[in-house]
Amino acid sequence: MTRSPIPSRSHTNRATATAKAGVLGFGRSFARLVEVAGLPIRVNTLAPSWTATQVLPDLKNLLAAVSHDCQPTSVVARAVAYLMADKSRHGQLIFACDGKYTEIEKAVLAPAYATIRGESLSDDDVLAKVMALSG
Repeated sequence: MTRSPIPSRSHTNRATATAKAGVLGFGRSFARLVEVAGLPIRVNTLAPSWTATQVLPDLKNLLAAVSHDCQPTSVVARAVAYLMADKSRHGQLIFACDGKYTEIEKAVLAPAYATIRGESLSDDDVLAKVMALSG
């Protein structure tokens, strides 16, 4: 019996959700910590959609197999510049997708997620398609 190099969908979805929650929780708690400590540091969290990096070198081809594109790293870099330019930004979660930046932590509730995402598939939907490739 040969094991697939791609983990099962349920395991990956749980792991992805756990990792996302961990990053969000870290950003929230660290932002509050530096605020309470009176430190002149701003903490924001970026939540980029599928981005072509060397973390997954073949991501572009993998997503092409499920008819989805990944964004270039420049989209994420512009989101960082966007957060740095506005000194009032602190403790925010910015979703970066297809060159659009949306503050979702404070301004947008979960039911509005579909509106923010627009016609694109959610990251979870794309991941499910990728996982389906393993059979």
